[in-house]
Amino acid sequence: MTDMDSAIKLINMLLKHEEAIAAFYELLAEKLPRHAEFWEVLAKEERMHVRLVRSIEDEVIGKSISVDLIKLTLQSVESSIQYVKEAHRLAGRSDISMRHALATALDLEDSMVEKRVIEVFHANDEAVAELLSKFSDTFIHHSKMISAELRRIDVAGN
Repeated sequence: MTDMDSAIKLINMLLKHEEAIAAFYELLAEKLPRHAEFWEVLAKEERMHVRLVRSIEDEVIGKSISVDLIKLTLQSVESSIQYVKEAHRLAGRSDISMRHALATALDLEDSMVEKRVIEVFHANDEAVAELLSKFSDTFIHHSKMISAELRRIDVAGN
């Protein structure tokens, strides 16, 4: 598989990953109506991630890019997708507490997939590097947002 083939395959898997997370957050908005606005914001931002990943795909086509599949394997992305889908399935079948939902979301946002994605692509193109950096920044933002909400509910005793 060429670097470009690897890049496109990884990008397609990242699209599935972000779509699965968005769907999970949308379900949490339904399951936790008192906190719907919080989850809707995250879901909307995950949908923006999908558009950002598509922009990355558009930018890398035809450009010199290498992919380090040692730092982030296709199998690890697939495993993470399955984890998100299982969390979605379980949340859909039973009640879920806000604390449990936040802990699961934080686990997703702090996962190897989210942290390593910026390290995997090596591009000599400024536009690609900028998109990758923006993508990485959103993971940090989500992690901080979820951590703050988790601390808030722990203090409030909810």
